Amino acid sequence: MLDAYLNFDQLLVEGLQEKWLRKKAKSLGCKPDARLRALKLLETILVAIDFEEDHAREIMSPFHVVHNLRSILKGHTSGTEAENERKNALKEYGSFRKHFEKICSDCDESLEIIAEALKEK
Repeated sequence: MLDAYLNFDQLLVEGLQEKWLRKKAKSLGCKPDARLRALKLLETILVAIDFEEDHAREIMSPFHVVHNLRSILKGHTSGTEAENERKNALKEYGSFRKHFEKICSDCDESLEIIAEALKEK
């Protein structure tokens, strides 16, 4: 199941084209910091197209969950934190599959909002 989380992060987060996002942000009048990565660039774009900052952050939250899980489960943080994440997922959802499905559903919902917002601009 670990591979599913890692692959999903690769597809969802690493698949975002930072160059395009940066260009889009600039076309909307933003001056994004050169250090901003894809997720924050996308959040900046949402704010630029009239989403409240809190709402933009909420929309991007599932993406951050996926990316943070990847870091935790891949071993970039202590083994204790990874073990806690595993236990919490099982406690809250009963299985890793149900946890993964919930994350996918949340990301899908956010993607639909983002796609619709970008289509209009």
